[in-house]
Amino acid sequence: MAGTRDAREARDELPDFLSAASENELSDSNICIRCKTPAKKRHARELWRRAARMAREQLFATDPLQHVELGEPEHVVRRRWINDRWVEDIAEIRMSKTPFAEGSLRICYHAKKMSSRCTLRHRQQNSKHAQWAYQRNYVLKVYKSTSVRGGGQRLRDMLEGDVKVQGEAKALADQYNKELRALLKAGRFDRRSPQPMKFKCVDMLEASLVTFIHRPNKPTYFMESYIEGHFSKYNGNAGYVDRASPRLRATPQAFSHFTFCRTGGEKIVVDVQGVGDLLTDPQLHTREGNSGPGDGGPRGFGLFFATHKCNRICRRMGLRTFRTNEESLMSGSDTELEDEREDEVGYDDVLRRLARTLDDVEKLDVGLKTADDLGSVLPDVVVDALPLEPILDASKDSAAVLLREPHRELGKMLLDDDDGLTRARPEAALYHLAAAALGGDGEALEFLRAVRAARDERRRWSEAH
Repeated sequence: MAGTRDAREARDELPDFLSAASENELSDSNICIRCKTPAKKRHARELWRRAARMAREQLFATDPLQHVELGEPEHVVRRRWINDRWVEDIAEIRMSKTPFAEGSLRICYHAKKMSSRCTLRHRQQNSKHAQWAYQRNYVLKVYKSTSVRGGGQRLRDMLEGDVKVQGEAKALADQYNKELRALLKAGRFDRRSPQPMKFKCVDMLEASLVTFIHRPNKPTYFMESYIEGHFSKYNGNAGYVDRASPRLRATPQAFSHFTFCRTGGEKIVVDVQGVGDLLTDPQLHTREGNSGPGDGGPRGFGLFFATHKCNRICRRMGLRTFRTNEESLMSGSDTELEDEREDEVGYDDVLRRLARTLDDVEKLDVGLKTADDLGSVLPDVVVDALPLEPILDASKDSAAVLLREPHRELGKMLLDDDDGLTRARPEAALYHLAAAALGGDGEALEFLRAVRAARDERRRWSEAH
C-alpha cells in the first residue's frame, strides 16, 4: 500500500479548496478503498494517484475568486449542528465587501476561511496553509432586514433553522446513498440494457453559522462551501420541476420521493438544487409545518406529488407510487408496474375502477366545489364507486396510508383551484379524495360520505315529486 500512502500524503499537503477535487473524484467512483480483492485494491490505488495528480495540477489553476475584493481577516464563532447539538469553534474569515447575489429574501457574499490546519509554524514559514490565496472559498448568506420581523433573535432563529434543515437533508442523502449502493450490489441496476440504469449518489453541502464577534451587534451569517459550475434548480417547494433542460434528471426527483417514503410521510426534502449531484439550500415540508418560513406542511406534499412522475430509480428503490386518475387508466398496460407490491393490488383495483367510471361520464362543471354540489349532479354509478370506508388492516408503510395526505391536499386544491399548478377538475379531485379515504383520512371520508348523503337526498326528493 505504499502507493496509496504516498498519494494520501501528497493529497494532505494540498490546501482545502483544492483537495475537494480529489474527494469528488473518489465519490464518483463509488468504490471503497478497503476492498479485499487485489484487483480492486489496485484500482483504488490508481484512483488515489489520479486524484492527487488532478489536485496537484490545480495548484496552478485560477482561483475563481481571485478578483473578488475581500475585507480584512476577522475572527468569528462558527457553530455547526452535529448529532442534534451545536458544536462551536473559533475561525478566521475574510468576507467580500459587496454582495455578489441577491434574492427576494437573502443577500449572498463571497468569503474565505483560514484552514483549521494552519498552525503558528505555518504562519512563521509563510506556508501555503497560511496564505489566503490557497484557502477554501465559501458563501455567506444573510436575510434582508425587510424580510424578517422580530429583530435579531428572530433572524438568528431562522438561520439556525436553515442549518438544521440542511443537516437533516444531508443525513437523508447519506441514507439514500446507502440504499442505492445496496441495490447496486444486489444487481438491481442493469447497466447492460439499451437504457442502462444510472447509479448516482447525492450529497448535501455542510452548513454552519458564523458570528462576527468584534462587529457591532455581532451579526450572524449562514455559511456553506462555494461550488463552481453550472447551478441547476431541479425542483421547487411549490411543485416546480425543471423540465426545460434537454434531459430531465431522475436522481433529484427520486431523492425527494425517497425522503418522503423513508420518513413515513413525516417530511420531504424539496427545492433541490446545486451543481451536478452536489446539492445545497434545500427546503423541508413537514407534517406539522414548523420547520421554517418555507415549510408548506401537508399542502407542500400535495404540490410535490402533483407534478412528480416516478422514474425507474423510484421503482427500483421500492418507493410507493403516487398515481393520478389518468395514470390509473393506463396502469393496466404499464410494463413498469412489474414490481407492484401485493398489498397495493386491492388499493389500486378500487382506484382503477373509479378512474374508469369517472372517465366514462361527461366532464363536470368546474364550479362544483362542495359535497352538496357534487352529490346533486353526479351520476349514481360514480357516487356508488366512491369508497366510504378505509382499507382494513393497511400497514403504515402501505401506499394507501403513506400517501393519503398528499392525495387529500391535492384533491382539495383541484376542487378550489387555489394554485396556479392545479386547475379545478372535480373528476380528478374525487379520485384523489377517494385515494385518501382508502388510507383512512378522516377529512376525505367525511367529504365523500357527504357526497353520498347529498345524492341520497336528491333521490328521495325526486321520488317524492
